[in-house]
Amino acid sequence: MAKDKFFSIIAHDLKNPFHTIRGFSDLLLKHIDSYDKEEILTFITMIHDASRQAYNLLENLLHWSRAQTGRMEVNPSGFDLHEIIEENIRLLGGNASEKNISLISKIYQGTLVYGDANMISTVIRNLISNAIKYTKPTGKVTLKSRLKGDTMEIAITDTGVGIKKEDLSKLFRIDTNFTTSGTANEEGTGLGLSLCKEFIDINNGTIKVDSKPGKGTTFYVNLPKPK
Repeated sequence: MAKDKFFSIIAHDLKNPFHTIRGFSDLLLKHIDSYDKEEILTFITMIHDASRQAYNLLENLLHWSRAQTGRMEVNPSGFDLHEIIEENIRLLGGNASEKNISLISKIYQGTLVYGDANMISTVIRNLISNAIKYTKPTGKVTLKSRLKGDTMEIAITDTGVGIKKEDLSKLFRIDTNFTTSGTANEEGTGLGLSLCKEFIDINNGTIKVDSKPGKGTTFYVNLPKPK
């Protein structure tokens, strides 16, 4: 049953962006001479956003399937989290700028953790992307870190719409289709958070969430410190 639900989620979330891509590209092919430059730019932007959404879903699906079938190599080592944070901020900075959202990192050089750097980067990218998605224009997303016992805690906080208490338990489950539109009507799937949980478990860490509707959300990721 869980597998059927999973494939239903994937089929639904892939169909949406391709419907947009096909619809607007068909309009451009058939009637491009009847549109002005501004209208054409709007259509191209819609196609671009939909293709980016589909690509992100496929990338997460590929990572998840590799983890499930044991084909994903895990190469843990000590590394500086600051470098991965800065790389993903550069990657997602355009998304934040489009919504006039401040993307602030207070994770400085020398913030060392132990794990697979590529997996942790995927987790950070998904969490920042979600934070941007559910934050209204002129809001902010802040990243902080602190030592907590034998672990390093990374907190990603947004000033977004928040999540109802009864929905928090659904976030990391692959068999539920819990997804809502972003503040700019961005579409998405719960697969990204399921993947985050999978990767954090593989790296002997923990992930949890604290949220209040209308007050924003904070995801906490705890990772081991280097041995």
